[in-house]
Amino acid sequence: MTHSLSTRADYQAWLSSIKQRVQSARMRAALAANGELIALYYELGAQIVERETQAQWGSGFINAFSNDLRHAFPEVGGFSPKNLRYCRAFFRFYCDPAIWQQAVAKLADTPWAGIVLAYWPKRPGGITSRFSANALT
Repeated sequence: MTHSLSTRADYQAWLSSIKQRVQSARMRAALAANGELIALYYELGAQIVERETQAQWGSGFINAFSNDLRHAFPEVGGFSPKNLRYCRAFFRFYCDPAIWQQAVAKLADTPWAGIVLAYWPKRPGGITSRFSANALT
């Protein structure tokens, strides 16, 4: 019976539609997860800036915070000191809520690595507005 189903046109059409539905759902889930990750990194950046300004925990704060997060969530990446500094810079760049709301809509389908590479090219000078100008237009 299995062989006869696999050769039937109606079965193949149905299977094809199910495959497309699965692919579509997977893509939407990935985009939703990515948008949440971008929002989390923005919030981490905001919290880091706030704590650095108010708490004055010293220069080792980001390293200690990184170690604590990685210990609490060993299966989750993205909590290295370098990435937390990227989160801080990302927040500083989009600290205006009006700009941030526009950016979220545009950046939700951009992987974090793509954002990092666009903002921080491998040259002196730090953050660049090249990406944000493209993202918000």
